[in-house]
Parts: sequence; structure tokens; C-alpha cells
Amino acid sequence: MSDTIYTSGMSPLRLATISASAKGENVGSKKTTPCQVVDDYVVLTTSIKCSDYSTLNGVIEEVNSLAKMGVNVVKIYGYISDESTRQDYRFGSYCNCKMVMDKAEGIELYKRDKESLEQNALGAVAFMHILANAPQEHYNKFVQDYVAILSRGVAVDPSKKENFFYNSEKGFTFIDVRNKDESGNGRFAVSNMLSVLSPPWVDCDYLSENPELEHQFNKLSAAILVKADSALLNLGFTRENIDECFEDRTYSDGTYIGAMQFGNVCSVEEAKNIVANDNIM
Repeated sequence: MSDTIYTSGMSPLRLATISASAKGENVGSKKTTPCQVVDDYVVLTTSIKCSDYSTLNGVIEEVNSLAKMGVNVVKIYGYISDESTRQDYRFGSYCNCKMVMDKAEGIELYKRDKESLEQNALGAVAFMHILANAPQEHYNKFVQDYVAILSRGVAVDPSKKENFFYNSEKGFTFIDVRNKDESGNGRFAVSNMLSVLSPPWVDCDYLSENPELEHQFNKLSAAILVKADSALLNLGFTRENIDECFEDRTYSDGTYIGAMQFGNVCSVEEAKNIVANDNIM
């Protein structure tokens, strides 16, 4: 069986050459989804549902259009799906696939390389210092880009912080943009954006045993939330839109959304009080 190839802005030969060169270290977060760097590109090896080829093609075109508009998304040049690996399951047929895209600038949001509680906590706080001191313009751009992505009928998965990179010059970059139907409803856009920026899980018992680190964690959480709040208001979201994220909500269709906590901070008002009364920068 022949391969299925789709390209956008790159010749099939160039796409095949880059794909074939992807033999180095896996730089991704998942061992089961290798992500390898080839020059200025990244080759992601994954599986694809064969009936979704047309949907994926449409997503790639939307992503590349967003990139041309100045949205900080990783441009995708296409994929090669290996039809010889096709496996049929009850819910569809899947093939191994290599996708070629630009290499994202910066590092994964709250990237975790270590397993110990101490290393996780110290690593989280170190990255939180970076975000707490990031310019307000980067937060404004993040919200603007997020809304632009949703407006084109595609989205990102906000539950995976590895879908977002941060660079001190460029700001936030979105990767793994996909079909909106797979990524949640747009009515949760505000809580999703806050969820992306919120600190990662850190063991509460470990923090409580290290008061100075806990102090830094809470203060930095507050500083990041204040900047996120300002960005949301700047783009036209309301105080009600933001504050309801920190409340238990049950919608008319029965959907339940628990109250958000931003680190140990439970509201924007609390975050502002913390920032006003404690110089952490």
C-alpha cells in the first residue's frame, strides 16, 4: 500500500526527506509519541484515524492561515501516513503518521523533567518567576491569539500544558491545534485560558513543610493571575466572565464545572490583595 501524503507550503520530496531524517532524541513529553528535531523543524510521530484525513487537512490550512495573520501558532507543513501500518478497530482504521512542523520557540509551559517532590516544586516556582515577570503584552497576546484560534473553528487542548510554549521575547506559542470538537466548548474559553496559565500541581504537604517555598508559590500564583485577569479584561471579557470561573457552576444541560483555584489563590480579588501587600518580584 502506498503512503498518504499531504503537504502545505513544502514540496512532497522535502517533506519526505525531513521525515526520514527524524532519528534523534525524543524531545517531547510522551515516550509513546516521539517528537524529534530536524534542523528548524520538528517531526511528530503519532497515529491518525484514516477517516480524519480531510479534517486534518482543513486544520493544517487553518493553522497556517492563523500563522500568516501573526497568531503565535506552530506552522504545520504536512504529514506522511504509512498505509502499511493500517490497523482496523471497532471504532475505525488507524495508521502511523509523521507530521512535519516548525520548531516551537521557547520551552514547554511548566516543563517537568524531574520526579522528586522537591525538584518538581523548585522547578515549578522557577518557571513561575519567569511568568510573573513576563510583560503584560505577552498575556494580552496570549488571550488575543486564543480567541483568534477559536474564531477559526479550531482549538487547543487546555488540559495539556505541553501544548503551550513560552519564549521571553515572543511570548506564548500554541502547538497541537486541532478540530474544535475534540477540544472543548468555546463557552469555557475564559476558564480554559486561566487553566493553561495556572501553576502545575505541586504536593501541598511538601509546600507546607517548606514555608518560604510555599510563600513564593502563592505570591507568584497571584502575580500571574493578576496579569491574566488584566489581559482578559483588555480583550473585552467581563468581570462576571472571569469571576464565575472561581465558582461552582452547573449549566442547564447538566454540565458541572468545579471552582477554579489558581495555585492556592481562590479569586482575582484575593490575588490583587496579595500582590498589593507583598513585593515578590
